[in-house]
Amino acid sequence: MKILYVCEYNQGRSPIAEYLHRRINPKDEVKSAGINLKASGDTIPKVIWDIMNEIGVDLSNHRTGNLNPLMVQNADRIFVLCEKEKCPVFLTDSPKAVYIKTKDPYHKSKEELREIRKSIETLVKSLI
Repeated sequence: MKILYVCEYNQGRSPIAEYLHRRINPKDEVKSAGINLKASGDTIPKVIWDIMNEIGVDLSNHRTGNLNPLMVQNADRIFVLCEKEKCPVFLTDSPKAVYIKTKDPYHKSKEELREIRKSIETLVKSLI
């Protein structure tokens, strides 16, 4: 199954979900993308890397990527972890897109980030 996780910048929620999903169910082809990037190829913030590394998930190879219509077309299931109002029409028009409210990790403490990570892990487990 081809799974796509989407968030605003592809630096927090969607890569956390992507890499947790890969660990929980390695049979799925899982990707993530952002809807509001100025440029693709950035690394994630070190604090996100740190909280994932704590549980043995390595995000050092993750580079941000912009969502595009082909990604939406090729995915079997799309889980959008940011506000629908911010999403491009090619995503909001897709019947494969499911919108799930999740906390934004931007400018959060490490403890808050751990809680967000736990909630995303619970979410991913429920989706698989």
